[in-house]
Amino acid sequence: MALKKIFLMTRYDALAASSRIRFFNLKKYFEQSGFKPIFKPLFSNQYVKNTAEKKYQYGQILKSFFKRLVFLLKLKPNALLFVEKEIFPWCPYILEKPFYLRHKIITDFDDAWHLKYLEIKNPFIKIFLKSKIFQVMKNCRLVIVGNPWLKNVAKKAGAQKIRIIPTNFEEI
Repeated sequence: MALKKIFLMTRYDALAASSRIRFFNLKKYFEQSGFKPIFKPLFSNQYVKNTAEKKYQYGQILKSFFKRLVFLLKLKPNALLFVEKEIFPWCPYILEKPFYLRHKIITDFDDAWHLKYLEIKNPFIKIFLKSKIFQVMKNCRLVIVGNPWLKNVAKKAGAQKIRIIPTNFEEI
């Protein structure tokens, strides 16, 4: 029996704890459940190292976004995507919406990421991002959250299907 592909659209490669713990460490569970996990991190381990050293590479960010966009445009319709938070961080939802309409998307939130956009000081940028995470939650096939408080946030956003998987998933 062929395993069903699931594209894991992580924010970072395995060096970053958030992506490693919530995605990369679950590889065997995906395989045991009949899925073939294909990791598609937005940012590389080198990007993570550079960020930790306060070396920001704006060209690398643009290249990473472009690479992800090309990948998504080439995907066949109804692909199964498991997205860490959002497809394109710091971009308005309207740019992601076509992919939510075209594919089966699951998203994962293990922290209060929606508050980051609500706290933006620049009013022009805030207009485009303040409700983004809520729109993502509402339009996913499934929202996975790390705790009951985030489940309530997803429910208020209009998410239809929500599951709690604690970050320490060994507790399950």
